[in-house]
Amino acid sequence: MYGDEEYQAAEQKRGYEVAARYRYIGEKLGSVMRAFLTSTICGTIMVLLSASAGVIDSSGSAFLFLLIAFGLAIAVIGFSIYYCVCVIQLGRYYDSFKTAGILYIVSSVVGSVDEKVSDPALLMVLMLFGVVLSLVQTKFFVDGMTSCLNGVDPSLQDTWSLYWKAFVISMVVSAACAVGIVASQSVSLALFSAVAMAVIDLAMAIWELILIKRSSDTLIYYSYTIEQ
Repeated sequence: MYGDEEYQAAEQKRGYEVAARYRYIGEKLGSVMRAFLTSTICGTIMVLLSASAGVIDSSGSAFLFLLIAFGLAIAVIGFSIYYCVCVIQLGRYYDSFKTAGILYIVSSVVGSVDEKVSDPALLMVLMLFGVVLSLVQTKFFVDGMTSCLNGVDPSLQDTWSLYWKAFVISMVVSAACAVGIVASQSVSLALFSAVAMAVIDLAMAIWELILIKRSSDTLIYYSYTIEQ
């Protein structure tokens, strides 16, 4: 009987540890979702402000525009760093997340370099390199998500796998749009490519946010069912 009590105590302890792991991952994914959402919103506003820069300059509100743009840029950088930290912390249980966080940092650096390059050929190479980095980073993140959902919610696992396939297609289309922007001699074609790329990026970002939110809620709920 004493052995049975020890076994039950060990199983109960193991259950608490598993529940704590899923709860930690779920809560951390909630932080990832909020950081990603805030960064995406600030980045979208920055793009809209940049598109209306000419109108703002002519209205005499250039200083206010620069002040708002600077504040948004700081917010994007800050929340992007917080996003990376949270994803890397998920590597406590799944190494794929740690790799994804590190690759996100590298991808962000490459993206910031893109903005300072004027040579079309070099810009195209950097943009395509950024696409490859984004693909690899997302693959590791999706692998981490499917791993932590293994045995918890198979349908959500499948949705993440579907997201990965759609993401690959979207990045191929975005790469084609990027080439069109750099190589096109037509202003209308370049504008169409830029708008198409922005719409694709926004759609995939919204889908990813929804999946992260669902995964966070699922894992937190599952952690409580284990303890019961």
